[in-house]
Amino acid sequence: MIMQTLSEYAPEYKSYTRHTSTEFQLALDLIREHRALDLRRRAVVRVKLSLEVLIQALLAFSRERGFIKYDPWDPTIQIKHFKHHVVAYQYNPYREPANRHADGQKPAANQAQRMDFLAWETFPENEHFLVWTASSGRRYGILVQPAPIIPDHLIVASLDFDSRTRQHYGQVMHYFQMSDMHELQLQLFALGYAMGYNDRGAGASVDHFHTQAVPRIFLPLVRAYQNNRLHFADNYVDDKGVHLKILQCRTQAGPLSPAYPAHAFLLEADRSQPLLTKKKAVLKQLHAHQAIFNSLAWQQPNGRYVEFFFPRGQESIMNNAFNAGYVEMSGMLVVPKKELFESIKKPSQGAQALQAAGLSTPAFQNILRAIYHYFS
Repeated sequence: MIMQTLSEYAPEYKSYTRHTSTEFQLALDLIREHRALDLRRRAVVRVKLSLEVLIQALLAFSRERGFIKYDPWDPTIQIKHFKHHVVAYQYNPYREPANRHADGQKPAANQAQRMDFLAWETFPENEHFLVWTASSGRRYGILVQPAPIIPDHLIVASLDFDSRTRQHYGQVMHYFQMSDMHELQLQLFALGYAMGYNDRGAGASVDHFHTQAVPRIFLPLVRAYQNNRLHFADNYVDDKGVHLKILQCRTQAGPLSPAYPAHAFLLEADRSQPLLTKKKAVLKQLHAHQAIFNSLAWQQPNGRYVEFFFPRGQESIMNNAFNAGYVEMSGMLVVPKKELFESIKKPSQGAQALQAAGLSTPAFQNILRAIYHYFS
């Protein structure tokens, strides 16, 4: 068993440092001046401020204002993992449900309403964010997570209203949102981010459409993939070069490189547009089977695009200690209770939790049979 801080777990990660460039200072001044800084604003476009500089300035401003509730590099936050096993465990007492709010948050309309910094009804009046517009014209806020799991943790949330309901879009992925998020993914991938999605009932904290972005280097699944420590049972390739790979699961792999605990599959391609076409086909089948899911997407250093899909079973894991979202399904179980974290003595505990969070083998195979059709 290995115990580390986040900085020891990923020592190669170069987090935010104080910038002094003219571009950074200009971005910081614009963010201070505008609560919602539209990236199409003339002042941004004229000086060609990059998304990287704007995000760095937004993170700096959030630290400056104390909006981020704690330092994610705090040595109190511990990582526990076991040799030859993908799953890791993060002890993070700041992730208690009571911390799902931010300074300046408006009170809920009624006591039954869940207070969450992402719930627009109680959205913090003092949070500043970037407004990113997809080529479709739909707008999304790039926000800082005030209770980060990983340093430089971001949220991307829809800013628009559904014309049918006149309410914010709920936490259900539709084709047009997948297209928008795919477009933003390509920009964030270049900055070293992975983007994760929690479906309604699969770890989403509020029913408001949003995805998340975290530095990919911290996620055990990404690390295992890059180090060739994952096993795949099948590999189908279509005529556009998109691969469908089935993650070999549970007891099928060797003792020195155990199979992943939860059923999952991935799409992989060198080109982004064919990948998006197949992602939409996958989404269609997930919806047809009424399957909720998590997803995790990133770009390899060699430029190859990867996106994992985890069809989901139960949401709460480890005796209802916490809900599993894309971070957990990506191999990092975020444990807010000290006694539970200390009770984890063997890797099978996390493996059993993720197995319960995933679909049963028959249900997973049923979905796969429908997806295979698009690769035949």
